[in-house]
Amino acid sequence: MVTTPPSNFNVSALWQTIQPLQRLFLRRVLLSMAIWFVLDFWLPLDQPLTMLIVRTSQWMTGVFLSESPNVVLQLIPFEGYTMYDNATKMNIAHTCNGKAILFLFTAFLWAIPNQTFWKRTLYSVVGFVTLSLANALRIAALFLVSKQLPQWFSFLHHTLFQLAMYAIMFFLWMMYLRKQRPLSQ
Repeated sequence: MVTTPPSNFNVSALWQTIQPLQRLFLRRVLLSMAIWFVLDFWLPLDQPLTMLIVRTSQWMTGVFLSESPNVVLQLIPFEGYTMYDNATKMNIAHTCNGKAILFLFTAFLWAIPNQTFWKRTLYSVVGFVTLSLANALRIAALFLVSKQLPQWFSFLHHTLFQLAMYAIMFFLWMMYLRKQRPLSQ
């Protein structure tokens, strides 16, 4: 059963009940979403972003194991990559590239009012690099876990490391807000 709004429902009146800074925030979130979807449609980011994360993870795994030549990548069309050595094999899908968390991070930065373009750009770049390095470290750690403690892989992959990524994003947001100019009505 589909419900329809009451005949006296007025979106414009509802919009006017929202505080001006909250309206500005909502407009910017919606604009960020639109820009993200357009960019993702015209410039598909999955393949290059996944390759960047996987190559960085490959290098990090080599640092931890001091066996970088034995850790190689194999392209699987439309699914992602496979990182493997003589004993371990791990698939890395495009959904593991961190694109969603990067979008969420930058959308929040650009939605908050009272900050200069260059400050937002700087924090976006710093956040992108920090979150991408953290994600590459997460994937390298998952490869090491799958090699040494495979029984822990699922818990670490789906729970602990996901929480760690969101905690890093939250910390970066708090750093951004801490340096924020006071909001004015």
